[in-house]
Amino acid sequence: MQHRATDFNIQECQGPVLPMPNPKPESRKAMADKKSFVLRIDEDTYKALEKWAADEFRSVNGQIEWIIDRALKESGRKKHSEKASKGSEKK
Repeated sequence: MQHRATDFNIQECQGPVLPMPNPKPESRKAMADKKSFVLRIDEDTYKALEKWAADEFRSVNGQIEWIIDRALKESGRKKHSEKASKGSEKK
C-alpha cells in the first residue's frame, strides 16, 4: 500500500505530545495588528516559495512577509525600522 503525504495515523507517532507554548505578549499584539487576506498563487510558484521558506527555516507566510517587506524597503516605499538599522551598523 502506497501512502500519500496527507495520510496520517496517530498510532505511528513516537514520543510525547508537547503542548504549544503561549506566544509572548508582544507577538500576540503584532499578530493582532496584521491584516489577513486571501492570496491566489499558481502551484509551481507556491512550491518554489515553499522550498525557499524551508531552506530559511520560515513558514510560507513568514517568507512572503519577508519578501514583501524587503521589496518595500528596497523600493523606498517603507522606511527601515530602528531595530534593523541598529543591528546592521558597523562598529
